[in-house]
Amino acid sequence: MTISPIACGGGGGSSAPAPAPAPAPPATTSQACVAKRGVPGYDIVLLIGQSNMSGYGAYFVAGFDKPDPRIKQWTRTGIIAEATEPLDHPQFPFNVDRIGPGLAFGRAYITDLPTNRGVLLVPGAWGGTGFTTRSWNPGDSLYEQAVQKTKAALDIDPAGNCMAGILWSQGEVDAINGMSETNYRNALQTMIRSMRSRLASSGSGDAIPFVLGQFSADWTGPVPTPAQQAILTVINTTPSAVPTTAIASTAGLTSNQSQGLDAAINLDAASQRIYGVRFREALKVAVANGPK
Repeated sequence: MTISPIACGGGGGSSAPAPAPAPAPPATTSQACVAKRGVPGYDIVLLIGQSNMSGYGAYFVAGFDKPDPRIKQWTRTGIIAEATEPLDHPQFPFNVDRIGPGLAFGRAYITDLPTNRGVLLVPGAWGGTGFTTRSWNPGDSLYEQAVQKTKAALDIDPAGNCMAGILWSQGEVDAINGMSETNYRNALQTMIRSMRSRLASSGSGDAIPFVLGQFSADWTGPVPTPAQQAILTVINTTPSAVPTTAIASTAGLTSNQSQGLDAAINLDAASQRIYGVRFREALKVAVANGPK
C-alpha cells in the first residue's frame, strides 16, 4: 500500500508557523564589549575616586580575597598583571592588608563572560581626593592619569579589548570642603562627559556605563549633614539626569568601626566585598538606563 505524504504530515492540514525566535537576553555590559564577545581579550573597567574605591576596608582575608586568573589589573608601571589585594592604585601601598570593591567586582563580572575573555581593572583612585582638591576635573593629575592608563590598556590590543565601564566612589572630601550641590553636579557631569569623550576610541563613547557609589552610612548617620546631603543628592539623582549611569548602594553596609577603628568614613572589608558585587549589578542597571 502506498502511503500518502499528506497523511504523514499530520492529517493533511497546513504546517504550524515556526515559533518566533527567543528575544536576546538583556546586555550586561557596554555595547563595545558585547561586540567583542567572540574575540579573545579584556573587558576594561576603570576604578576611580577616593579611599572607598582604592581600598581601605579592614581587613584582607586570604580565603575571601583570593585572585582569579581571569581577573587582571593594569599596574602603575603599565603592564598587565594578576589582580591581587590591595590593587595597584596610584596611592599604593597605603592600604596594605586592606581591600576595596575592585576584586569582588571582578569576580562577579567574570561570571557573565565567555571563557575566551577576562576583565582588566585599571586602578586609579586616591584617598581624600575630589573636585575641590583639583584632582578629578579634566586636566587635573588623577583625571589625566586615569584617562591615559585606560587608553593604554585599550590600545595594547584594539582588536580584543573594550571599555566596559567606569566605577566611581567619591564625594566625601568635597562634602567636608563644603562644595555646593550645584557646583558638585556641574563638576561631576563635566567629568563624566569629558571622560567618555576622551575614551571614545573604545568605540563606545557616550555609551560607557558609569556607576556611582554612595557614602558609608556610619559616616553620615541616620540624618546626613547638609554638606553630606548636598553631595548625596547629586549622586542619587545622576541616573535620572545622565544616561547610562546607575547607583551602587551602601545600604546596610558597615564601616571600619566594626574593626575597632576610628574610620566611619571607610567601609570595612566585609562590606567592600558586598559593595563590589553591587557595583557589578549596578553596571547592568546603567546599561539598561541608556538614552531614551
